[in-house]
Amino acid sequence: MRSSTSATKPKKQLHIALFPWLAFEATTDVPYAVIPYLKIAYDGLEQGISEFLPAHTPDWTIHDFAPYWLPPIATKLGISTAHFSIFNSSSLLFLWVNISGSNV
Repeated sequence: MRSSTSATKPKKQLHIALFPWLAFEATTDVPYAVIPYLKIAYDGLEQGISEFLPAHTPDWTIHDFAPYWLPPIATKLGISTAHFSIFNSSSLLFLWVNISGSNV
């Protein structure tokens, strides 16, 4: 039996437009000559996201390497961040130790 609150609460839906000419699953699918423009476009999201986050106050943001500007913005607003990496933790540790020169 459904409760009366769930029956009256409207469902939110996210509509995503998919364009065949933009059908890339990852940046590895994007032609190399276009990558600089992709980075410029991605950096163009900084202002919009800076305005969106305080208005909607999410609990978390999950990001990859591209929005290098997102963690400082989220931290300033008290929003937790999680970095999504395609590399496993042992690979990241190996790189971190070799770059920083520290012993773990």
